[in-house]
Amino acid sequence: MTTKSSISSGAHAADPLPYFVWSDSLFTGNEAIDADHRRLFDIAERLRRESLQAQDNAAIGNSVDELLDYVQGHFAREEALMAATNYPDLEHHRLEHTLLTRHVQKLTKSFRDEKPVASTQIWQFLRRWLRYHIMETDREMASYAAAVSLHHAGNKADSQADCLSK
Repeated sequence: MTTKSSISSGAHAADPLPYFVWSDSLFTGNEAIDADHRRLFDIAERLRRESLQAQDNAAIGNSVDELLDYVQGHFAREEALMAATNYPDLEHHRLEHTLLTRHVQKLTKSFRDEKPVASTQIWQFLRRWLRYHIMETDREMASYAAAVSLHHAGNKADSQADCLSK
């Protein structure tokens, strides 16, 4: 016997339109970060669809776990990049990551406790947060990291040119 989802969708189960859609407007310019973001959108959309289709809790639970794991891994990769480039707004960025992680952890706990979750609100929050965070915070960080990388590449080329001219 399968247990049906404790996530209440607030939407029709046959909803054919994707809610988490990646678009070029979300590119940060950093290939690794953009790949992570696309993957986050894919996981979130799959989780949303599973809940709309009232799949069993095991399938949804796996997607909830995957979302939490991927969010945490992605944030660790971003924070490592920021630390490596001495990003001046690292602490604020890290705080944003902490807040979203806590939100996803609450979703996970509610799901595990078999409490109904108003997923329409969750999907709206998650989509808004992802779009804002990517388009504002991550884009700024990726731009900074690219500038630092370019600066280091320029200094390395200058050093090599100096060595060749001696």
